Amino acid sequence: MTKELEIVSTLHSSPREGLELLFNVFGSKLLAYAIENWKFDEDDAWECIYKTFQTIVDTIEDYDFTTDAHFKNFLFKVFKNNLRQVYKKQKALIQKIEFVPLSEALAFTTTEQDNLMYSDGESFFEALANDKSFRTDNRLKMIETALDKLEEDERELLLLRGQNFSYKEIGALMGIQDDHLKVRVHRAKKKLLKIINELQNSYHGQE
Repeated sequence: MTKELEIVSTLHSSPREGLELLFNVFGSKLLAYAIENWKFDEDDAWECIYKTFQTIVDTIEDYDFTTDAHFKNFLFKVFKNNLRQVYKKQKALIQKIEFVPLSEALAFTTTEQDNLMYSDGESFFEALANDKSFRTDNRLKMIETALDKLEEDERELLLLRGQNFSYKEIGALMGIQDDHLKVRVHRAKKKLLKIINELQNSYHGQE
């Protein structure tokens, strides 16, 4: 009897032992697939694996698996469905965050590490907030216009940081490795700063 059909047989006779076999045989393989191909972090990947194995245990009596290929295909199909569900939730969260009030979304942290600084040490957003030459509505409109000029992933990065999401959380949501995020956030802010400076000059030129 093959390893896969042994798992099926054990699931019928002893679901707990069958579940343990599922983890031993498929756990690490599914984890690697979720991380490498879907860019999930380990927590989200294991969540999908747990759900998949539980579904197998709950439905094993409804199927007649006569070959290991049949069982593996079914397991992988269930796993990919769970991956898609988690991915959709992550994207839905990002979309929801994008529609929070702009004045709240731009509440960036003011640590020197996480902000572009002017030569006098004042962060760009602090300087913009203190610029008395702009009415509040014009200031927010200018920032919103600048954000719209960014690429979608750049805008999402900045808005997520503005909502005080950690780099680890952003990496999980967007499928980006944590060690690359700080560089990407810095580049996005630098690009946003350039756009806003251009808009700022344009606004002043119209006065």
